[in-house]
Amino acid sequence: MNNRYATGTLALPALIALTILASGCHDNLTSVDLTSSINKDAVPSEGLVVGSVNRPVPVNVTLPDLPAIKPDLTGLEPINRTHELNYVAIGGSLSAGLRNGGLYREGQLGAFPNLLARQLGLANFTTPLFDLDQGNGTGYYVLKSNAPYPQWQEVTNNKGVVRTDPFTLRPYTGNPVRNLSLPYLSPGELYRNTFNVYEQKAIPTENMKPYADVLLKYPGYLQRIQPVGQAGTASVWDLLIAQEADFCTVEVGLDLFLGSAKQPGNLSISLADGLATEQITNLLNYLKNKGARAVVFTVPQLLDWPYFHLYDPKKKAGIYVRDGNNTSEAFYASSETILIPTDRIDATFRNKFAGIGQNKQDAVPDEQVITDKESTALRLSIASYNNHLIKPLAVERGFAVVDLETVYAKIMSGQYVTDDGYNVDPAFPTGNFFSMDGLLPSAVGQAVLANEVIKAINSHYKTHISLINITLYSQQLKP
Repeated sequence: MNNRYATGTLALPALIALTILASGCHDNLTSVDLTSSINKDAVPSEGLVVGSVNRPVPVNVTLPDLPAIKPDLTGLEPINRTHELNYVAIGGSLSAGLRNGGLYREGQLGAFPNLLARQLGLANFTTPLFDLDQGNGTGYYVLKSNAPYPQWQEVTNNKGVVRTDPFTLRPYTGNPVRNLSLPYLSPGELYRNTFNVYEQKAIPTENMKPYADVLLKYPGYLQRIQPVGQAGTASVWDLLIAQEADFCTVEVGLDLFLGSAKQPGNLSISLADGLATEQITNLLNYLKNKGARAVVFTVPQLLDWPYFHLYDPKKKAGIYVRDGNNTSEAFYASSETILIPTDRIDATFRNKFAGIGQNKQDAVPDEQVITDKESTALRLSIASYNNHLIKPLAVERGFAVVDLETVYAKIMSGQYVTDDGYNVDPAFPTGNFFSMDGLLPSAVGQAVLANEVIKAINSHYKTHISLINITLYSQQLKP
């Protein structure tokens, strides 16, 4: 299994497909829409993405009500504090707030670090928001139909993309960034600040496009937030050091596993040692030595997420797949085989002529299949990463832990009820936790995770921080 992000033929040709209108995009407040033209010929009429659409950028985004009780942050604050608590978030797609396959203003505002900062009463926490005229950010996707299989439309207006090759975004020019979370950020990217030509240019060959895309886009996200005068030189590590953080949330690792799962190949993952160990250890040692407090996150068992079960082999008998290169022997998919969503997989399940896997010669290739063996290996790798790297490192340094593996397991079982009595539903697409493409959380889901962080802080650091009322927030999000 290679560390490559699926694009092009995958469900949503961006890093991660995330929350759609059900997650709060559809508030009733005033919106701005500065772009009226859409290239409606840019997407196919058949397949997973079936058209483009305008979506206004909300001027006012629905967020949870601010807490009525002032939080007691004594356990988080440095001794002899002379300034407001300085919270810095380090993370990947989850912390950045990706939704609907893109990074955009509303998702950024609803990301759990921003929600957490509001509950902490911090006015100095800065997320690198897209401006209103570019508020749809990288663009995102909305669900058009789910009968019998999902199809999306691409939101293409009011984007902040300057060009796609190399991937370049309009620079952020606001106050120093405190949410240093970036799409594609994994342990290996924490200290990187320069990228060679190979990593900034799309590679034209079909087989290399997915891998080229992940290398193509991360520099664009990082360069967007690099301060004036530090373009091409400041890494996330550099930006963290410049902030003198008192408190951090550390969520790294998910993108590495998710990228592998969305673009599988020959499985070869060993993440609980070597480079990941060194880089995460260095990060946590730095925070410990600076006297900072921290909450560190484990990685969920992401193969349980709806995205990986959109096309169930049990509903379509006789699909041939490969495990290896194109010369390897094709075999029937088992009931446990995971088929990565692509246009041709979709065509197969819709009984279209352009389908794939209907004979041995046209078997579903290895990079679009997660076999039983690969699934087991990935699950074991995640468990090892959590239990032999993340948890011990955090506990040894006195940091709090949010065990997302356990939290998500409870959510996926349908047994998660919030402290205010709200039932969290993982169903796709009718539930309330996942986005409409079945990967990272909706607006409600992000609020649920924010509360998990608050509970970890209150328990570990003996603070008194109010939880978000999820029931009320979910009602406020309704159109």
